[in-house]
Amino acid sequence: EKLHGSATESFAFVDFCSGRGTLSDHLHAVLAADRNVTGESLKFVLVDWASLKVGHCRDGRMRSKGAHVTRVEADIADLCLADVPLLRETGPVAGYTKHACGPATDAVLRCVATFDAGRTKLPPTALILAPCCHHRCTWATYEGQAFFASLGLTSDDFATAVALSPWATLAEQSKGTQHALPLPDDEEALPGGPSPTFDRKVWLGRRCKHLLDLGRLHALKARGCFESVRLVQYTTLSVEDRLLVAWPRPTALDQ
Repeated sequence: EKLHGSATESFAFVDFCSGRGTLSDHLHAVLAADRNVTGESLKFVLVDWASLKVGHCRDGRMRSKGAHVTRVEADIADLCLADVPLLRETGPVAGYTKHACGPATDAVLRCVATFDAGRTKLPPTALILAPCCHHRCTWATYEGQAFFASLGLTSDDFATAVALSPWATLAEQSKGTQHALPLPDDEEALPGGPSPTFDRKVWLGRRCKHLLDLGRLHALKARGCFESVRLVQYTTLSVEDRLLVAWPRPTALDQ
């Protein structure tokens, strides 16, 4: 809702982990349908590490409808947004991901923070990120280290949270099974206690995923340049159901 209206035309949109660009194509269609927005004025940067066949991507379809589209083939960890010509000539920027697997979410946060640091006269990048695959997260790349330290938690606690996070998906894997799924031999019991029940495992897995995302939320809040930073539930169809949303202060957008 915040992106609707004439102010949308001043935005450039960065689709991290874009794949074929399907999400951006749909976003362009929705925004262009707004009578206050000229579809030809919308700008998109699609970022993905994979080399995709042109015919399989939505870039051409978007361009045929007037959108300005740049595709960047790069690892987000190595990406410098300031080097993208389309972003040198724009005002506010909004970045988003459909799924930012494991450390990709943290890479996006670092990439955007570096980009914003070089644009002191412009508002910070608005973010709408969908973290997933928490079991792939690494302590070295995790942006929530300060949050863990504030709770008295260590890298070992982080490793435990990462290891238990897949338990959140056990209910989906069982598809109606009434009994707990068997665990591998090295996961028969939590330290100092008996093996948890099936429902307890699912609960622990979800809480671990949430804890990891709270660390990222804390990192964004610590930047002190957003009107709001929230974790919101956007679907009930999957346990990967959270969005990390950060929105600049209105005064920043008016600059």
